[in-house]
Amino acid sequence: MTKDKIEKIQKLNSEIQNFKACYEGVELWGGRDGPVTSDTLIAFLIENPHFQQMADKIKSLDT
Repeated sequence: MTKDKIEKIQKLNSEIQNFKACYEGVELWGGRDGPVTSDTLIAFLIENPHFQQMADKIKSLDT
């Protein structure tokens, strides 16, 4: 593994840990029995990239 790849992985890990820290102690609820964990939310977003595309379109309306 190259140094560049390791640095990218470390940066992404830092971003994921920051995301988890932001939602620590916060319960998100969805269409299921119980709260949605940050890991479940990240997995959902990975499996459904079209939601990011929709969010990008909404964000572009602000500019």
